[in-house]
Amino acid sequence: GTRGYGKTTAAREAAALSPRQSLSLTVPQGPHAAGHLWDILCAQLVSQGFEAATELQRVGFPEDAPRMRRVLDFCIAYPDPILLVIDDYQFASSPALDTFLEATVRARMPELRMLLLSRERPLLPLEELRIKGLAEHLDQSLLAFPEEETRDFFRRNGEHDETAPSYAWRRREAWAGALSLCFRNRLAGRALPP
Repeated sequence: GTRGYGKTTAAREAAALSPRQSLSLTVPQGPHAAGHLWDILCAQLVSQGFEAATELQRVGFPEDAPRMRRVLDFCIAYPDPILLVIDDYQFASSPALDTFLEATVRARMPELRMLLLSRERPLLPLEELRIKGLAEHLDQSLLAFPEEETRDFFRRNGEHDETAPSYAWRRREAWAGALSLCFRNRLAGRALPP
């Protein structure tokens, strides 16, 4: 979905409610070769106390079938339930990483759940994976404010002009961050931006 819809915040809240151990990865802006990106992501896991990632880093990016099998076997054997949140996936731009993620999903690991956050639709066969019950695609409309909720938010915070929330909702396409900024501008006595 679009920047500012609240994907990262929603994922953080979902992770806090999950009974699984939550690990978060953020794909840095690239370009990065797949092996270099693998090292960066493994280091992020280690920094969160997930020491098992040192073994994944040692094996290296699964660019060939034997390494792919070793990494998948390692993940399958990991005994604890994990929620892995991968943020800013649009920066990955790596067909090799897409292939690895697809193989991971197809391996049907019961202890691993992944939440992939991206501003662009990933180059994964999402429809096929969804039909097979292996993935779910959630778009930004799930995070958008309905117009009535926008009106209620403005009202509960002291805005009694009924045109302001409707105008903000239409002009900001229900984007939570933009609606919040519009509201703060109103509190400061400034007009809503065009």
